Amino acid sequence: MLLGAAAILVLGAVGLCWLYLHNTGEMRTLQGQAQQLQLRQQGVNALVQDVAAYSETHPAITPILESAGITNRAKASAK
Repeated sequence: MLLGAAAILVLGAVGLCWLYLHNTGEMRTLQGQAQQLQLRQQGVNALVQDVAAYSETHPAITPILESAGITNRAKASAK
C-alpha cells in the first residue's frame, strides 16, 4: 500500500516538474517576443517624432501625415 502511494507521489512530482519546465520555456519565449515588440514600438515612436519634426519645416507632408493619423499622436507624444 505504501509502495503504491509512493509511486503516485513520484508520478505527481514528475508531472509537476514537467509542467514547471514547460511553462518556464514558454515564459522565456513570450518574454523574448515582448522585448521585440517593445523595441519595435520604440522605433515607431522615434520615427513618428522625427516625422513630426520634419513636418514642422516641410508642411507639404502634413496631408500625408493626417491621412495616416500621425499628426495628433506626434504632437501628443512630444508634450
